[in-house]
Amino acid sequence: MRRRAAGRRHYNAVRRFRAAWRRREVARLVLEGGAGWGYQARIARELGVSRATVCRDVAWLHAESLPCPNCGRLRVAGGPLARMYSGCERPTRQDEQHG
Repeated sequence: MRRRAAGRRHYNAVRRFRAAWRRREVARLVLEGGAGWGYQARIARELGVSRATVCRDVAWLHAESLPCPNCGRLRVAGGPLARMYSGCERPTRQDEQHG
């Protein structure tokens, strides 16, 4: 029983890692290429996944995003994507007020 559970944990960990990597790539490609007409199909072709997968990843990115307090642009709330795509680099209004 333990070996099966360990194998399932490993398999699911690999799936989570691949999904996180794919979402990172989707975010990068959206930022590089824009979100114009047909962008999800273009990204799906480039990553070798279905359009539905890219659609789910884009929806997840939007759900996990917060507006930047300075410019209003969406930014990822947490995790490894937050370090890459954190919005603008301007100081917040609170930083400006407190000197």
